[in-house]
This record gives sequence, C-alpha cells and structure tokens, in this order.
Amino acid sequence: MIIWGILFAVFALLEIAIPALVSVWFALGALVMVVLSLFISAPMWEVLIFAVISMGFFVGLRPYAKRFLQPKETIRKEEVEIAALVREETMNCKYEVRYKGSLWSAEGEYGYGIGEKAYIKGFSGNKIILERKGD
Repeated sequence: MIIWGILFAVFALLEIAIPALVSVWFALGALVMVVLSLFISAPMWEVLIFAVISMGFFVGLRPYAKRFLQPKETIRKEEVEIAALVREETMNCKYEVRYKGSLWSAEGEYGYGIGEKAYIKGFSGNKIILERKGD
C-alpha cells in the first residue's frame, strides 16, 4: 500500500513537471491500487491490475482530456488589426507589449521602438506575433 502511494506521488509530480497527459493516468492507477492493495496480497497480481487500470485510463480518457485541455483558437479577425504598444525590447526581435491592459511576450520580424505601435498578426500560445501595418 505504501509503495502505491509513493508511485502515485511520483507520477503526479512527473505530470506536473512535464505536462503531457501520460503519467497522470499511471498516477490514477496507483491511487486505485492504494485501495485495492488492501485486498490483494500477491505483488504480481497488483502489478498486473495496475497495468490494466492505467492503460484503461490512458486509452479511455486521454482523448477526452486532450480535447478538453487543448487550447482554443484565439485569433479572431477583428483582433488582427488591433495595435499593441511596445513596452521594451528584451532580446533580438523579442518584445514585451501592452495589450488589453496586460503585459505580453511578443515576437516580430522587424525592429520596433519602445512606444511604437505594432499590429497583431496572430497568437502562438501565450505569445503575440507582431507585424507592421502594411505587411
């Protein structure tokens, strides 16, 4: 029982460190085994049941979880022409911009000056892709 609790913690921490929707299913399997190990005395059976339960979670629930957790498309046509004010240049063609009252990381192919308006070409994750008005 203690081993399954430790495995649950390890798999849960691994999923937090590397969120890939893989080890979470093994964490859930280990959590189920914490309870089932009270009734099963053969370690071979425990490992087999753990494998079956974990694979069942993986195959059965992962597609639904991916669909639920997958980021929605955030680019809207009206947002493409919205200007973002460049606050500071952090590295080569990487910027910090103010957009809708928040600070965002941004990238652009051209050099933008501080205080200059840049137009939003799109979003890549939590990063804004900048462009000049005529591009």
